[in-house]
Amino acid sequence: MRDQRGAGRWGRLPKTVIQRMYDNGRRQLPEKYRILLEDYFRKLPERSKR
Repeated sequence: MRDQRGAGRWGRLPKTVIQRMYDNGRRQLPEKYRILLEDYFRKLPERSKR
């Protein structure tokens, strides 16, 4: 997000939007997605060594 001058606006989000973002991050993922994400992040270091 940029304002008219091209400066970023991410640090100026309304508190309600910030709170919703944090609340969404706390929700538990369905089991199949949690397993896929854990596997992905576990394999990332292996891929960066290549």
